[in-house]
Amino acid sequence: MAQALLHDPPVLILDEPTDGLDPNQKHHVRELIRSMAQHKAIVVSTHILEEVEAVCTRAVIIASGKVVADGTAEQLLMHLPGHNAAVATVRAAEAVAARNVLSDLARSNALGLSRSSDAGLVSFQVTGINGAAAPIAEVAHRLKVAGVTVEALRLERGRLDDVFRMLTSSAEVDHAA
Repeated sequence: MAQALLHDPPVLILDEPTDGLDPNQKHHVRELIRSMAQHKAIVVSTHILEEVEAVCTRAVIIASGKVVADGTAEQLLMHLPGHNAAVATVRAAEAVAARNVLSDLARSNALGLSRSSDAGLVSFQVTGINGAAAPIAEVAHRLKVAGVTVEALRLERGRLDDVFRMLTSSAEVDHAA
């Protein structure tokens, strides 16, 4: 990297720039990349998608030699079905009451609702339409009014790894066909 920077090129191509570095070294290299990006074009080739979110303003996913996605990290995350979903986790004993409250919310606002359970807890995922954020404050309010104790409540962003797998897996299937 030092040799590449020595000549101060207008375009810098970096291949896996933080691979093998400890967390402190990664932080310093990312800061260096961000500061250099103000004055030059930097292309980062990486399979570590955490890197994309940390330093890139735009990402391109390529599968079978074709561009399958191009945009900001947030735009790529919008490809995920559960992006921006409100996920409320309640105790299994309160799952029926939570389901009733959230089903009513979903019906009256044209939202999606799904359920999963694990170790005595039940999670409900409320999804907005076309990637719009689910009304997390409304989910919290309705559960509170119904007297349901919420163990956890979060807005699901998703992960770029999931976007990559989803887009490249379908490209591989298309390519095989």
